[in-house]
Amino acid sequence: MVNAADIVVMNPPYVRQESIDPSRKKYYIDTYKFDKKSDIYVYFFQRALRLLNPHGIVSAITSDKWLETSYGIKLQGHLKSRLISVYGQRNRSFEADVNTVITVYSNEMQQGPVDFVYLESYGSKSVRRKISMERPGLKPGKWFYLRAP
Repeated sequence: MVNAADIVVMNPPYVRQESIDPSRKKYYIDTYKFDKKSDIYVYFFQRALRLLNPHGIVSAITSDKWLETSYGIKLQGHLKSRLISVYGQRNRSFEADVNTVITVYSNEMQQGPVDFVYLESYGSKSVRRKISMERPGLKPGKWFYLRAP
């Protein structure tokens, strides 16, 4: 069933890298080629692409840390050409202990800007802020677009 799905919706577990079993962590690092300090959800981003058909789309609810940490740099580079939009909100989701974002990306290379949208809350149509970034301007590093004034 590899490369079969039109859409993948995921909410991977929030597990810090220190809590990942060492043998499982080695497998993730060898298979997905992300930073060894990545929290577990980072590996799900690439796994989701492997489940999609060539035109499929992913919607992922994850921690927002990949936008601003050193371990997120490889993921940013990996997603830059595929990103459609990233949504953040003021309140935490699902009583999680982390701030979350919804990231929408495609198996297809995308053209045009990436939208970073800060909502009043998920499910709300009230947009507090929207920043559209052209892809050449998305340099790996700290993507604070959802935190900008």
